[in-house]
Amino acid sequence: MHDPGLQSLRRAARVAIVVPVLFAIFLNGFDNPVAALFAGFGSFAFLGFADFGGPPPARARAYGVLVGVGAVLVVVGTVVSNEAVIAALVGVAVAAVARFAGFFGGYYGASVSPLILAYVLAATIPAPADAIPDRLLGWLVAGAVSTVAALVLWPRRERLRIREAAAEAAGVVADAVAMLATPDGPSPEAVTAVRDAVAKLGDAASVPRRPAGPSAHDAALAFLVDQLERAALLVSSADGHAPTPTSTGLARVGADAFRAVERTLRASSRPADLDALVTSCIDAKHAVVQHAIAELGGGGEPGGVLEEIDECFVERLILVIAAAALVNASVVVSGRGPSDGTVSIPLEAPVPGDRRAVLTRLRELVESNAVSASAWAQESLRAGVAVGVAIFIADELRLDHGFWVALGTLSVLRSNAFETGRSALMAAAGTAIGFAISAAVLGLIGIDHDVLWVVVAVGFFLSAYTPQVVGFVAGQVCFTIAVVAMFNLIEPQGWQTGLVRFENILIGSGVSAVVALFFWPRRASVGLRKNLAELYRRLARGIASGIVHPESEEPVAAAEQRAHASYVQYLSETARAPAGRRPWASLLGDAAQVRFAIETLQRHRGVTRFDACGPTRTAFHEVVDEVAAVLDATATRLVATDHAGGTALDVGSVAAVTRDPVCACLGRHAHETGPDGPLAAGLDAALVRDLLMDVTAVADHALAAAPTARDG
Repeated sequence: MHDPGLQSLRRAARVAIVVPVLFAIFLNGFDNPVAALFAGFGSFAFLGFADFGGPPPARARAYGVLVGVGAVLVVVGTVVSNEAVIAALVGVAVAAVARFAGFFGGYYGASVSPLILAYVLAATIPAPADAIPDRLLGWLVAGAVSTVAALVLWPRRERLRIREAAAEAAGVVADAVAMLATPDGPSPEAVTAVRDAVAKLGDAASVPRRPAGPSAHDAALAFLVDQLERAALLVSSADGHAPTPTSTGLARVGADAFRAVERTLRASSRPADLDALVTSCIDAKHAVVQHAIAELGGGGEPGGVLEEIDECFVERLILVIAAAALVNASVVVSGRGPSDGTVSIPLEAPVPGDRRAVLTRLRELVESNAVSASAWAQESLRAGVAVGVAIFIADELRLDHGFWVALGTLSVLRSNAFETGRSALMAAAGTAIGFAISAAVLGLIGIDHDVLWVVVAVGFFLSAYTPQVVGFVAGQVCFTIAVVAMFNLIEPQGWQTGLVRFENILIGSGVSAVVALFFWPRRASVGLRKNLAELYRRLARGIASGIVHPESEEPVAAAEQRAHASYVQYLSETARAPAGRRPWASLLGDAAQVRFAIETLQRHRGVTRFDACGPTRTAFHEVVDEVAAVLDATATRLVATDHAGGTALDVGSVAAVTRDPVCACLGRHAHETGPDGPLAAGLDAALVRDLLMDVTAVADHALAAAPTARDG
């Protein structure tokens, strides 16, 4: 058994206290079995399924919204509960929309099951409209009590551990980066400290976490971890790196940026000077090239100019990573990045309170994912159809406790046919075992209310505790025992209640299995690979659009959105094993850096004016083709079933290939000035060479990180 931080135990203890107490108050205290049913299942949904994490104010708001939206669905479900076709069609819409919204991650994702349960519970138990007040009463009271319980009973801040580890790592990285400005470079002790801090951060990030905030927070945290690891790797590999006056200044800017990352994480607030901090990193990186070119205009040698730029390559790459780390740290703590868009992060979060930004972001996400290739669209439609069919069967056949059919469908539905079928068999096995145990207990003790109350309390405790700690089958066993006891308290039927649940779970599992076979039966990781591969292919074509064919820009944004959607789906499916997410976060982070380079290249189109510098243009075209080949090779690896090839480039070789042509171009026009003159084109050439070296390093990293399908 493995329960890091006793997270499952805390959740189960809250469930064991709240669910039986509310159920008893309404059933025995007010003799209201309808309210008791909705209070019992509602509180289990709030505390067992949702279990929001994050700071108390945000959690309270999330619970409040969930209770309110769920109340609306209870009303809607009750109104249509006597019309099987209408109830099923509305169920398709409710489940599909809830599932689509769930892929925004965080609180949205954790709200999917409670919202669908609210509608299913109301729609599959036929009742007249005058049953609405009792149903709402149970749901609303369950929401209010569960919110208080979640906030005050054994709260846990697992994300604070990750932030503390990230802050510590950022501080250690900052110290090591500062040592790049010293003659001896980072000491062995500093390198060891960096490695230890990053390892500690990796351990903290691999612990399962409760959902908190929108997916931008979770994604930004994953990218931040990757960026700190990459900075640590650069610092650790800087042995023998001799500082220059220019590299010393860059190292100090980078160290200041990582210290700002540390302060941001410890203060849990967006730095007021975030824009200035990010801009200082980017400007310092570009200033190296601009300063070198200025020296050329003052009589410097072209070879010396490029040598000055190349000598501080490590520091300049660290500045790019530091800028991205600053942005992601800000998103982690506040949901906001830079206001001026200096650095485009992999998953942007709209400014809180900016309705126009929120609507624009929503429109972009919907447009990008309203296609068959989108994991969001596929999963949403699959869930909607499965729940709708289950509701229709339950209502049309007038099955006793028909909501178990729909809930059983939802509980076993996975992103692929194999896992759905496997879950269906496990659910059936767990329910059968639970039915057998319930029948044996009822056969021995009969309908003994005192014993049944104990079974309800213990059963719901184990229902919340065992799924994560023991396994899915154990959870189904315990939940079956708990609900059989609960319904025998409402209406004594003995072991027949367990038999009804077993039959309904079989029907629901069958519905899920059939739907999963017909609607995109592959795993979530398959869709993630496919969309990442498409993103890298577009990046390969897009890098050429900045130089070779600037008039034909390759659209990247939509492909990047779909890759992020697949990643969010993958995050939801790997909540119990987050350690396997690292290569995907790294690949998305690399893609964002390539996109940033492409956008920068398109702002320096003077490179296309090299009519008098044909060798420079030819050298750039050759490098672009090679970089594009590496990006294409990365895409191929992602969807290959064998160890696909692809040869990484060497940054040094790129520097060497472009050095002489750029030197010749600069030397020929060293004393010509003017904003549109050849020297301006030379400045563009030096900047583009710089960007191509950056992209080469990133592309090499992506190729090394990309696992083939056989690798897992």
